[in-house]
Amino acid sequence: MKIIDNINVFGDSLSKGIVLDDDSKKYKISDNNAVDVFSRNMPVSVKNYSRFGCTTDKAVKIADGVFNNGLENDLFLVEFGGNDCDFNWDIVAENPTNKDIKPSVSLEQFKVNTQTIIDKLRKLGKRIAIMSLPPIDANKYFKWISKGDKQRAANILQFLGDVNFIYRHQELYAVAFKQIAIDNNIPVVPVRETLLDIHKLSDYICEDGIHLNEQGQAVVESVFENTYLQYHPETK
Repeated sequence: MKIIDNINVFGDSLSKGIVLDDDSKKYKISDNNAVDVFSRNMPVSVKNYSRFGCTTDKAVKIADGVFNNGLENDLFLVEFGGNDCDFNWDIVAENPTNKDIKPSVSLEQFKVNTQTIIDKLRKLGKRIAIMSLPPIDANKYFKWISKGDKQRAANILQFLGDVNFIYRHQELYAVAFKQIAIDNNIPVVPVRETLLDIHKLSDYICEDGIHLNEQGQAVVESVFENTYLQYHPETK
């Protein structure tokens, strides 16, 4: 296998390395985010084109600008789904009986968009890997979107049916994302699988229930390294 010297990361806030600051409750890029630490530890050049809040709808629109930037990179690591599956919780809280409220990007459109991104990369002759979607903590996220408002929490719960619907709904996108990789014979970087094997996973997830904290970022970085070393054992 040809040695990978350059990697581009194309995804959302999870691959960007965004964490929630415990004190300010504001989002920031971790100084020890997985992508940056990996690039420091491994003999490979890494550029991160991930964007906070990016869905696959947005990714398809900006893909040509990212993919045609004139750089000769060996591989694109793609990660999406977390924002696609999310709902507008203000609308949900105001209309809890409306089961027709849709997520940011429907599951079917998410599949189409993901395939479009893959097709664009392959047309340019780029190599691709997919990072499986990290799991979320439904209880933490429910508390986060409820904003300490009991009535808002009750309305959102009425829409959901049960809190764990949040996890199950996100898993639909995670499963679809991985299946598309398999169908296209694309390597999967097993971030989700590794995190799911951790006891008390909530300790690795921020208060908002969706972003990985510093501990979680360290796990992702170890997955990146292990995956890279599988293909380049000579770098051990």
